[in-house]
Amino acid sequence: MLDHYIEGNQLTGITEDGFGGMKQLTQHLIDQGHKRIAFMNISNPDYNPWKYKGFLAALQENGLQVAPSHVINVKHTKSDIVDFIDKIMSEPLPPTAIIGFDDERAIFAKDALIKMGYKIGIDIALAGYGDNAWKKDIDKELTSIHFDINKIGEAATQYLFNDVNAEKGKLITVKTDLMIRKSTAQILSS
Repeated sequence: MLDHYIEGNQLTGITEDGFGGMKQLTQHLIDQGHKRIAFMNISNPDYNPWKYKGFLAALQENGLQVAPSHVINVKHTKSDIVDFIDKIMSEPLPPTAIIGFDDERAIFAKDALIKMGYKIGIDIALAGYGDNAWKKDIDKELTSIHFDINKIGEAATQYLFNDVNAEKGKLITVKTDLMIRKSTAQILSS
């Protein structure tokens, strides 16, 4: 058993519902009126493809497409994220919302956007994933996807005691919750 899931592997993986959580977060932004949404993915998207797949599913279900320049597979470095933000915000049609694969990427983007003069939650919506900024008291206004790490442990224990001889190589997911805060609370006016 792994705390991750790898398709085609014989080990069962237990993780949070990245697909459902990111789909719900993207739908929230679409419901707020955003049609140009950027996504900051991890540098190796094959390691965790579910969040990006959830993002794309929400866009597709709403007849929207992502501009190729609005997606980046970025290392977890502030300079890479600042470069990406500078690039996309100088385009003729910049995004009106940006999602980070995790809260840390979103916080780096927030710093770059504020330095450029944008007001988060007013001029541009920003969201992360993991609800770590809130827990670490870094940012109390960042919309994020929350999951209870203890529930992953409970699901693993349940699997080990009850399902260990069942189907191998399956994915077990733990529910996620959308935590809407000021960074995405305002409905887009145009």
